[in-house]
Amino acid sequence: MTAPVRNLIVVSDLHCGDRFGLCPPRVVLDSGLDVRHTQKQAIVWNCWNEFWDDWVPMVTKGEPYAIAVNGDAIEGVHHGSATPITNNVKDQRDIAYEVLAPQRERVQHFYIILGTEVHGGKSLQDEADLAQRLDATPGDDGSRSTYERSIYIGDGLVHLLHHIGGTSAAPRGEWLRVLHDRVDCGEPIPDLLVRSHVHRYTEWEKRVVVTPPWQLKTPHGFKVAMGRNMGPQVGGIAIRWGSQDGLYHRVRKWGLKRRQPERPLLEVSP
Repeated sequence: MTAPVRNLIVVSDLHCGDRFGLCPPRVVLDSGLDVRHTQKQAIVWNCWNEFWDDWVPMVTKGEPYAIAVNGDAIEGVHHGSATPITNNVKDQRDIAYEVLAPQRERVQHFYIILGTEVHGGKSLQDEADLAQRLDATPGDDGSRSTYERSIYIGDGLVHLLHHIGGTSAAPRGEWLRVLHDRVDCGEPIPDLLVRSHVHRYTEWEKRVVVTPPWQLKTPHGFKVAMGRNMGPQVGGIAIRWGSQDGLYHRVRKWGLKRRQPERPLLEVSP
């Protein structure tokens, strides 16, 4: 006996292995080095646990759900960056596995969407290896990791892909391009597009949702237009099918505090 999945939880941009990325309280690297997460990583880790232990059961009303990791689960080695905890990609995959394995055990369907090559390795081989280790749900070609995925949640069709442009007009443009392509090809038109990559939650017309990340602001984040003037945020989304409401989504995100304003004072003679 089977029943359609009515709930999909989507997280993205974990960047495990980076000192700004998601990290358990303690990891032991391949070299034997014992690493503890930072004070800021501890805040994000607490949010991660609250997301899975409290918010997900509440928003799914205790019903079964599937999970999709929508790209950039690990940090990788790229651009001469000095922020990784380690440049040993095996260590980074081990950290990501430790983060995701408990959630994998909770669900029957677990999807890995490939992210950015500079993070996931050439041809995303490092994310693909992680998907194999997590026994991610294979696609129709047998692959356990894919660049995109179309999944029916209830009767609603969700299309997942990691990349999207970084401008405010990008979600609308993404929808129009997908719409035109599906009409031209005679394929089903998705009810909802899920994208990630820009580390900032946004949505457009209930047609496109861009997920928040699980990585704090990096030096790159203080440079790009989408991020430099905005405080860091972390979180994820739940997509649900309701017999009365159709397909809809909910978001749980945390806005983390910036540095506090300073008031320089001068010592003056009485």
